[in-house]
Amino acid sequence: MTGDKPRRETRSARKRAAIIEAAAAAFRDEGYEAASMDRIAALAGVSKRTVYNHFGSKDALLGVVFEHFLAQVTARTRIPWDPSRSVSEQLREFAAAKLAMIDDPLWMGLMRMALGVFIQRPELAEQTAMSASASDDGLAVWLRMAHGAGRLQVEDPGRASSQFWALIKGELFWPSIFSLGAAPPDERRAAIVDAAIELFLCRYGAPAESASDEQLTDRGAS
Repeated sequence: MTGDKPRRETRSARKRAAIIEAAAAAFRDEGYEAASMDRIAALAGVSKRTVYNHFGSKDALLGVVFEHFLAQVTARTRIPWDPSRSVSEQLREFAAAKLAMIDDPLWMGLMRMALGVFIQRPELAEQTAMSASASDDGLAVWLRMAHGAGRLQVEDPGRASSQFWALIKGELFWPSIFSLGAAPPDERRAAIVDAAIELFLCRYGAPAESASDEQLTDRGAS
């Protein structure tokens, strides 16, 4: 009998994952208002009652869908501090991890759908905004370590993290969300990231970091 419980829990977890995936696709393709719980249940291969048992309401399901994808972003941006690498190289890795979202059609479709929903239903945006903010915490942790190592001068890692992401998102993320022209080619994207890092380091770079960065970069190139 004890073996039945883990199997039931595994089946339940699979159903939950299938519902989240189905909801994400339905919200993206049909819009939040048009995507019914019946439609989501059919896509997930479960009953509508099962969907409600897991999530309670469509509003709750929308929140879970975004938490699921933001958790993936958080996992990508948990980059450990590495004293053997240049600060700029590591910041570039953070930017690349965040910008991978732009290359994910499902994520971009969800974000565009959510903008309209959140404007009309600001109460739905609050929890998602909190989760989105938490997804940036990996950089704050990294900045604290870089500060402790004397490679950066960052008295408030949380604020510095927000400023770095604002530089990246302002020129690359939000224009893509609003479809303001074609996505920039890779070389243009790299130039924007490099300029953002240069500006960020002008504010937070330690006096000796520029020389150290150059030495580490040259060592890596040789």
